[in-house]
Amino acid sequence: MYYGRYSPQWIELCTAFHPTVNSTHYFAKNLTLTWQAALATWTIRNKHLHPTNAMEMDQTEIQATIQQIFHNVEHDLRLQEALNYTTSEQIMTKPT
Repeated sequence: MYYGRYSPQWIELCTAFHPTVNSTHYFAKNLTLTWQAALATWTIRNKHLHPTNAMEMDQTEIQATIQQIFHNVEHDLRLQEALNYTTSEQIMTKPT
């Protein structure tokens, strides 16, 4: 898991260097959070690649375009004040 970086040796080292920390619980939580992040990322990827309907595909494309616009604005000093009145989330939640 995670390119071999999660191993029982880490639990032993954590127990040796930090005896007040429950190493097993810490690494179990760490592993759970890693899996949740991986599954969430995979779910988002699948949603973008395989939308369930045409409207959802349009929303996905629009959201990607809006995020790219905001990214470009953040990196261009001349444009930084152009979109300071809103966020990409606000734009996506406005009714059409």
